[in-house]
Amino acid sequence: MGYGIVATFYSYRIFRNICFHTTFPVILAHCLQTGTICILSIDLFLAVSVPFKYRHFHLSWYLPVLYCLPVCYAIGITVSAKMFLDNSEIQMCNPPASMVPSIRQWWYEIMLVFSFLTVIFYSSALGLLSVKMRRNSSDIRLIEKKALRTLKVLIVIFLFTRFFSTGLATLVTLLRVNPETISLIQNYNVIPAMAAYSQNAYVCFFRSEEYRRLLTEQISCYIPFMKTAFPIKSIEKSTTLKKAVTVVKF
Repeated sequence: MGYGIVATFYSYRIFRNICFHTTFPVILAHCLQTGTICILSIDLFLAVSVPFKYRHFHLSWYLPVLYCLPVCYAIGITVSAKMFLDNSEIQMCNPPASMVPSIRQWWYEIMLVFSFLTVIFYSSALGLLSVKMRRNSSDIRLIEKKALRTLKVLIVIFLFTRFFSTGLATLVTLLRVNPETISLIQNYNVIPAMAAYSQNAYVCFFRSEEYRRLLTEQISCYIPFMKTAFPIKSIEKSTTLKKAVTVVKF
């Protein structure tokens, strides 16, 4: 990625062959990340739809089955891009531009399928959770309300970042518009897509005190100064203590 930035702004001629060999790890990671977001949505849907069976899933086969498609997608696209690679001159060095148009089209189309599945499973989980909360309105806990709001935020962020950018890049290719317009959209399409990277972690970090506390504790095991740099733990303890005092008073 560093080469892509340097070559874009400080070089007059950029060739696809060199660009691919410096950015193919990003392509591989991007494909895995696209599939992982879809896997997280499927995992959430299963946890909401069949909670009791979900607890007894064996991780030895559950995780390999889920990760099979993303891994095949990542390896398949990367190997295909290498096989059909040419040395033509390109305007900007980034993952889409480093692949020939035919492989790039497959890349976007499969990505769009993963995005559709992600929206479907997230929306289905949201619908099931809403129905369960309405049926058992008297037993709704605060954590379930927070989970519902967090899920809505995840869906909105995904729709306006990854889903919209991938759909636009795929649409202009299928409509066969001006090649310069296609190249322009696909080159800058990586910017909104990057906002969706690890979106689950970002949203949970900002919306869940327990997630922040647990994450800080885990990171502190390897980086001790994180406790003092990010005193989330102490703040949450004081908040919890205030709530406890208020309950005792009542």
